[in-house]
Amino acid sequence: MRKPISRTEFYELIRPLVGMPVSRVWNGGASALFLELGDLQPWDTGRRRRSKRGEVTLQIEWNWRVQTRTKILVGSDQSNWAINKYIRRLKGLEIVAIALDDEVKNDLIVQFSEEIQLQTSRLTSGDGEWLIWLKDGTLLEYERHGLVRGDGHDVVDDPSEEPKAIRLANAATDRWGKPVVEPRDGTCQDCEYYVQLDGPLALLNYGVCVAEGGPFDGRVVQYASGCPLFAALPD
Repeated sequence: MRKPISRTEFYELIRPLVGMPVSRVWNGGASALFLELGDLQPWDTGRRRRSKRGEVTLQIEWNWRVQTRTKILVGSDQSNWAINKYIRRLKGLEIVAIALDDEVKNDLIVQFSEEIQLQTSRLTSGDGEWLIWLKDGTLLEYERHGLVRGDGHDVVDDPSEEPKAIRLANAATDRWGKPVVEPRDGTCQDCEYYVQLDGPLALLNYGVCVAEGGPFDGRVVQYASGCPLFAALPD
């Protein structure tokens, strides 16, 4: 059950997020951005294990930008390649503060360590919403009519209503697993030869290896896969 909450209630609920590290950050396709905070845990809806989620999940569905004090690093209107390159910088940073824009009242501002900031930028009345899943299952979100609190567990849909594309994607990732060749110096998500797939949620944990001569060249690998040809992404 969802109910409206005040800005004061919102700030009280998100206070524990300050100091939490960003454990994983990924682009969900289109303009959607996901940040997993705290310890990563398998996400199992009761049907199949799809991914890893943090203790807290922040999801932004509308326009956003990542910036420093002096420049914009990347925005939701850029290519998937540019987005995936720059949002990796958020991994390992800590939440310093979370606020709502006092002027617009619906834009979310997340301040990280190293003076990096993530801010939503709602341009029209139909631009979407942002959501925060808290550790206890509470869901906080902004809808067109204001701040809302609900039970995040209610978000999981009936599996019988899953679109065919999602069922096929889940089945494919179940088959692919997590290929690994030892020794490895890192994981694919941090390797410059990893090109992330797009599509339904399950596919976002996978990409294609383009390391010429490598054991996975031209093959699908998971973000946590790895091999001896690991090459760290440039800073």
